Amino acid sequence: MAPAPVADGARSGRTTPIVLLLLLAVAAAAYYAVVPDYFRARDGVRVELAARAAQRWDAAARDYVARGWRDSVTNVTSAMVDDYYARLDEPPVEWPDAADLATLDASDTNGVSVAVSLRGGARRVSAADLLRPAQDP
Repeated sequence: MAPAPVADGARSGRTTPIVLLLLLAVAAAAYYAVVPDYFRARDGVRVELAARAAQRWDAAARDYVARGWRDSVTNVTSAMVDDYYARLDEPPVEWPDAADLATLDASDTNGVSVAVSLRGGARRVSAADLLRPAQDP
């Protein structure tokens, strides 16, 4: 017995070029809908973590100055801040991995600031960044 004839428009089991094009279009749309938001959110988290760490660093440094242990916030070191929180039985200041502690600057009027690596480049972050919304480049 001969096999049944296949209708002209029937599916042969192979993917047609138009189906591949549609699948690629859906994948590209999903990529461009999700990936930029992911990087924006990741950068926002890095900025917020660095700003909160700067806020804790500022609080410890200002307490050093208020108690008369140092004459200026700029004379307080990171080791002193870690020791301060150790004496209070609190965890030390935890900076995000993206923060470059070599750029720590306590001479700013906004308190301590540090450069944080973001996708668009480095940005200087201080505790004042907790009070204002992030600026889009």
